Amino acid sequence: MFSSLAKGNLLLSTSVLPVNVLLQVLLLTVYLFIFAGTIEPVPLSVVGENILLALVIPFVLPHVTRCDIKKQNPAE
Repeated sequence: MFSSLAKGNLLLSTSVLPVNVLLQVLLLTVYLFIFAGTIEPVPLSVVGENILLALVIPFVLPHVTRCDIKKQNPAE
């Protein structure tokens, strides 16, 4: 949204977003060490849940919806 408002490269910003989210999740312990001065373990289940919620579900749902619409309107 902000890329299109600023007349930026929408395709590039969309393609970089999943990489950015993965790096944020994977580097969470490093950020905690830098800003809080302590290393806290992050369970793998939390990392997997965040990846699922932030990447997989938003990627799969539009494809499922598109296939469903194509089945309902085969002429288009």
